[in-house]
Amino acid sequence: MHNSFPFSLKTYQEVLAYALSLNFQFISFDNIQKELSASDRYCVLRHDVDISIELALEMARAEAEMGISATYFVMLRSPIYNLLSRHASIALKEIISLGHEIGLHYDVNHPCVKENEVKDTIIYESKLLENIFQTNVRTFSYHQPSSELIERELIVDGLINTYSQTQMKGWFYISDSNRRWRKYDAFTVFSSGARKIQLLIHPMWWMCADSSTEGVWNSAIVSNFETMQHQFLETERAYGAKRKFVVEE
Repeated sequence: MHNSFPFSLKTYQEVLAYALSLNFQFISFDNIQKELSASDRYCVLRHDVDISIELALEMARAEAEMGISATYFVMLRSPIYNLLSRHASIALKEIISLGHEIGLHYDVNHPCVKENEVKDTIIYESKLLENIFQTNVRTFSYHQPSSELIERELIVDGLINTYSQTQMKGWFYISDSNRRWRKYDAFTVFSSGARKIQLLIHPMWWMCADSSTEGVWNSAIVSNFETMQHQFLETERAYGAKRKFVVEE
Protein backbone atom coordinates (compact mmCIF):
# COMPACT_ATOMS: atom_id res chain seq x y z
CA MET A 1 0.00 0.00 0.00
CA HIS A 2 1.46 3.37 -1.04
CA ASN A 3 -0.45 6.05 0.86
CA SER A 4 2.88 7.85 1.19
CA PHE A 5 3.22 8.90 -2.45
CA PRO A 6 2.25 12.52 -3.14
CA PHE A 7 -1.10 13.46 -4.61
CA SER A 8 -0.08 15.61 -7.57
CA LEU A 9 -0.65 15.83 -11.30
CA LYS A 10 2.81 14.36 -11.88
CA THR A 11 2.01 11.32 -9.74
CA TYR A 12 -1.36 10.90 -11.42
CA GLN A 13 0.29 10.93 -14.83
CA GLU A 14 2.71 8.28 -13.55
CA VAL A 15 -0.24 6.13 -12.47
CA LEU A 16 -1.80 6.37 -15.93
CA ALA A 17 1.52 5.74 -17.68
CA TYR A 18 2.04 2.66 -15.50
CA ALA A 19 -1.40 1.32 -16.45
CA LEU A 20 -0.65 1.91 -20.13
CA SER A 21 2.67 0.09 -19.78
CA LEU A 22 0.71 -2.93 -18.53
CA ASN A 23 -1.51 -2.70 -21.63
CA PHE A 24 -4.65 -1.52 -19.84
CA GLN A 25 -7.29 -0.15 -22.18
CA PHE A 26 -9.30 2.81 -20.88
CA ILE A 27 -12.91 2.28 -21.90
CA SER A 28 -16.24 4.01 -21.25
CA PHE A 29 -18.86 2.62 -18.90
CA ASP A 30 -21.26 1.62 -21.68
CA ASN A 31 -18.61 -0.82 -22.95
CA ILE A 32 -18.67 -2.85 -19.73
CA GLN A 33 -21.90 -4.51 -20.86
CA LYS A 34 -20.32 -5.67 -24.10
CA GLU A 35 -18.33 -8.85 -24.48
CA LEU A 36 -14.74 -8.08 -23.52
CA SER A 37 -11.70 -10.17 -24.26
CA ALA A 38 -10.79 -12.41 -21.31
CA SER A 39 -7.10 -11.92 -22.04
CA ASP A 40 -7.04 -8.11 -22.18
CA ARG A 41 -6.97 -5.55 -19.37
CA TYR A 42 -9.52 -2.77 -18.96
CA CYS A 43 -10.05 0.29 -16.81
CA VAL A 44 -13.11 2.52 -16.56
CA LEU A 45 -11.76 5.82 -15.32
CA ARG A 46 -14.27 7.83 -13.30
CA HIS A 47 -14.08 11.35 -11.91
CA ASP A 48 -16.63 12.65 -9.41
CA VAL A 49 -16.44 16.44 -9.74
CA ASP A 50 -17.31 17.59 -6.23
CA ILE A 51 -15.94 21.11 -6.13
CA SER A 52 -14.34 22.57 -9.26
CA ILE A 53 -15.04 22.32 -12.99
CA GLU A 54 -11.79 24.18 -13.69
CA LEU A 55 -9.67 21.58 -11.88
CA ALA A 56 -11.55 18.87 -13.77
CA LEU A 57 -10.72 20.58 -17.06
CA GLU A 58 -7.01 20.69 -16.20
CA MET A 59 -7.08 16.95 -15.52
CA ALA A 60 -9.08 16.27 -18.69
CA ARG A 61 -6.46 18.08 -20.78
CA ALA A 62 -3.63 16.06 -19.20
CA GLU A 63 -5.45 12.78 -19.89
CA ALA A 64 -6.20 13.73 -23.48
CA GLU A 65 -2.50 14.40 -24.08
CA MET A 66 -1.87 10.79 -23.04
CA GLY A 67 -4.61 9.47 -25.31
CA ILE A 68 -6.81 8.51 -22.35
CA SER A 69 -10.52 9.15 -22.01
CA ALA A 70 -12.55 9.23 -18.79
CA THR A 71 -16.07 9.91 -17.57
CA TYR A 72 -16.60 13.13 -15.61
CA PHE A 73 -19.57 13.01 -13.24
CA VAL A 74 -20.97 16.49 -12.63
CA MET A 75 -23.61 17.81 -10.22
CA LEU A 76 -26.69 19.81 -11.12
CA ARG A 77 -27.30 20.59 -7.45
CA SER A 78 -23.78 21.51 -6.43
CA PRO A 79 -23.41 24.02 -3.57
CA ILE A 80 -20.24 25.46 -5.09
CA TYR A 81 -20.41 25.42 -8.90
CA ASN A 82 -23.13 26.16 -11.42
CA LEU A 83 -23.02 24.18 -14.65
CA LEU A 84 -25.15 26.82 -16.36
CA SER A 85 -22.71 29.63 -15.59
CA ARG A 86 -20.61 30.90 -18.47
CA HIS A 87 -17.24 29.59 -17.29
CA ALA A 88 -18.53 26.16 -16.19
CA SER A 89 -20.46 25.59 -19.41
CA ILE A 90 -17.45 26.49 -21.53
CA ALA A 91 -15.17 24.28 -19.45
CA LEU A 92 -17.50 21.27 -19.57
CA LYS A 93 -17.94 21.61 -23.32
CA GLU A 94 -14.16 21.55 -23.70
CA ILE A 95 -13.96 18.41 -21.54
CA ILE A 96 -16.42 16.76 -23.93
CA SER A 97 -14.54 18.02 -26.99
CA LEU A 98 -11.37 16.37 -25.65
CA GLY A 99 -13.03 12.98 -26.04
CA HIS A 100 -14.28 12.49 -22.50
CA GLU A 101 -17.82 11.61 -21.47
CA ILE A 102 -19.97 13.14 -18.77
CA GLY A 103 -22.18 11.40 -16.27
CA LEU A 104 -24.56 12.59 -13.57
CA HIS A 105 -23.20 13.00 -10.04
CA TYR A 106 -26.40 12.73 -8.08
CA ASP A 107 -26.95 14.32 -4.66
CA VAL A 108 -29.12 11.60 -3.18
CA ASN A 109 -29.47 13.43 0.15
CA HIS A 110 -30.94 16.59 -1.34
CA PRO A 111 -33.77 17.71 0.98
CA CYS A 112 -36.11 18.54 -1.89
CA VAL A 113 -36.08 15.01 -3.33
CA LYS A 114 -38.32 12.43 -1.69
CA GLU A 115 -37.21 8.81 -1.48
CA ASN A 116 -39.82 7.64 -3.99
CA GLU A 117 -38.70 10.33 -6.45
CA VAL A 118 -35.02 9.36 -6.68
CA LYS A 119 -35.30 7.22 -9.81
CA ASP A 120 -37.39 9.76 -11.72
CA THR A 121 -35.10 12.59 -10.63
CA ILE A 122 -32.00 10.75 -11.87
CA ILE A 123 -33.67 10.26 -15.25
CA TYR A 124 -34.75 13.92 -15.38
CA GLU A 125 -31.32 15.29 -14.44
CA SER A 126 -29.54 12.96 -16.89
CA LYS A 127 -31.80 14.11 -19.74
CA LEU A 128 -31.28 17.71 -18.71
CA LEU A 129 -27.50 17.28 -18.97
CA GLU A 130 -27.93 15.67 -22.37
CA ASN A 131 -30.07 18.50 -23.66
CA ILE A 132 -27.92 21.32 -22.31
CA PHE A 133 -24.58 19.93 -23.50
CA GLN A 134 -25.77 17.97 -26.54
CA THR A 135 -24.08 14.75 -25.51
CA ASN A 136 -25.07 11.27 -24.37
CA VAL A 137 -25.30 10.64 -20.63
CA ARG A 138 -25.13 6.92 -19.92
CA THR A 139 -24.07 6.73 -16.28
CA PHE A 140 -24.70 8.15 -12.84
CA SER A 141 -22.85 8.07 -9.53
CA TYR A 142 -24.08 8.98 -6.08
CA HIS A 143 -22.62 11.82 -4.06
CA GLN A 144 -21.75 10.54 -0.57
CA PRO A 145 -24.10 7.53 -0.59
CA SER A 146 -24.90 5.48 2.50
CA SER A 147 -24.15 1.75 2.60
CA GLU A 148 -27.88 1.13 2.71
CA LEU A 149 -28.41 3.05 -0.52
CA ILE A 150 -25.65 1.18 -2.32
CA GLU A 151 -27.12 -2.16 -1.23
CA ARG A 152 -30.52 -1.26 -2.70
CA GLU A 153 -29.22 -1.93 -6.21
CA LEU A 154 -31.10 0.88 -7.91
CA ILE A 155 -31.38 0.07 -11.62
CA VAL A 156 -32.42 2.86 -13.98
CA ASP A 157 -33.30 1.90 -17.55
CA GLY A 158 -30.75 3.21 -20.04
CA LEU A 159 -28.23 4.19 -17.37
CA ILE A 160 -25.40 2.47 -15.54
CA ASN A 161 -25.21 2.88 -11.77
CA THR A 162 -21.49 2.94 -10.96
CA TYR A 163 -22.26 1.48 -7.53
CA SER A 164 -24.43 -1.36 -8.81
CA GLN A 165 -23.04 -4.76 -7.84
CA THR A 166 -25.03 -6.26 -10.70
CA GLN A 167 -23.99 -3.89 -13.47
CA MET A 168 -20.39 -3.63 -12.23
CA LYS A 169 -19.99 -7.33 -11.45
CA GLY A 170 -16.42 -8.48 -11.94
CA TRP A 171 -14.94 -4.97 -11.78
CA PHE A 172 -12.45 -4.16 -9.01
CA TYR A 173 -13.41 -0.83 -7.45
CA ILE A 174 -10.78 1.54 -6.07
CA SER A 175 -11.18 5.13 -4.85
CA ASP A 176 -9.03 8.01 -3.60
CA SER A 177 -11.85 9.43 -1.44
CA ASN A 178 -10.69 12.13 0.98
CA ARG A 179 -7.14 11.65 -0.29
CA ARG A 180 -6.88 8.18 1.16
CA TRP A 181 -6.88 4.83 -0.58
CA ARG A 182 -9.41 2.59 1.13
CA LYS A 183 -7.29 -0.57 1.03
CA TYR A 184 -5.01 -0.67 -2.00
CA ASP A 185 -3.50 2.18 -3.96
CA ALA A 186 -3.75 2.47 -7.74
CA PHE A 187 -0.21 1.24 -8.44
CA THR A 188 -0.83 -1.90 -6.38
CA VAL A 189 -4.16 -2.67 -8.03
CA PHE A 190 -2.85 -2.21 -11.56
CA SER A 191 0.05 -4.56 -10.81
CA SER A 192 -2.12 -7.10 -8.96
CA GLY A 193 -3.24 -9.04 -12.00
CA ALA A 194 -6.76 -7.59 -11.94
CA ARG A 195 -8.08 -7.31 -15.48
CA LYS A 196 -11.13 -5.10 -14.97
CA ILE A 197 -10.78 -2.02 -12.76
CA GLN A 198 -13.11 0.88 -11.93
CA LEU A 199 -10.82 3.69 -10.80
CA LEU A 200 -12.45 6.67 -9.06
CA ILE A 201 -10.26 9.76 -9.01
CA HIS A 202 -11.41 13.13 -7.59
CA PRO A 203 -9.62 15.91 -9.55
CA MET A 204 -9.39 18.23 -6.53
CA TRP A 205 -7.03 15.91 -4.64
CA TRP A 206 -4.52 15.78 -7.49
CA MET A 207 -4.73 19.22 -9.07
CA CYS A 208 -4.19 21.28 -5.90
CA ALA A 209 -0.65 21.52 -4.54
CA ASP A 210 -1.55 21.74 -0.83
CA SER A 211 -0.42 18.81 1.28
CA SER A 212 -3.50 18.63 3.55
CA THR A 213 -7.13 17.92 2.69
CA GLU A 214 -8.13 21.18 4.40
CA GLY A 215 -5.60 23.08 2.32
CA VAL A 216 -6.99 21.54 -0.86
CA TRP A 217 -10.49 22.68 0.06
CA ASN A 218 -9.21 26.18 0.80
CA SER A 219 -7.36 26.40 -2.52
CA ALA A 220 -10.31 25.11 -4.50
CA ILE A 221 -12.78 27.46 -2.82
CA VAL A 222 -10.53 30.47 -3.46
CA SER A 223 -10.08 29.37 -7.08
CA ASN A 224 -13.85 29.11 -7.53
CA PHE A 225 -14.27 32.60 -6.12
CA GLU A 226 -11.68 33.99 -8.52
CA THR A 227 -13.49 32.37 -11.44
CA MET A 228 -16.81 33.82 -10.28
CA GLN A 229 -15.24 37.23 -9.74
CA HIS A 230 -13.80 37.19 -13.26
CA GLN A 231 -17.32 37.18 -14.70
CA PHE A 232 -18.48 39.84 -12.25
CA LEU A 233 -15.66 42.14 -13.38
CA GLU A 234 -16.61 41.56 -17.01
CA THR A 235 -20.39 41.91 -16.73
CA GLU A 236 -21.45 43.59 -13.47
CA ARG A 237 -20.48 47.29 -13.38
CA ALA A 238 -22.02 47.70 -9.93
CA TYR A 239 -19.58 45.10 -8.57
CA GLY A 240 -16.77 47.63 -8.54
CA ALA A 241 -13.12 46.81 -7.89
CA LYS A 242 -11.56 43.38 -7.66
CA ARG A 243 -11.75 41.76 -4.23
CA LYS A 244 -9.33 39.48 -2.43
CA PHE A 245 -10.91 36.41 -0.90
CA VAL A 246 -9.20 34.88 2.14
CA VAL A 247 -10.15 31.65 3.92
CA GLU A 248 -9.76 31.81 7.68
CA GLU A 249 -9.77 28.57 9.65
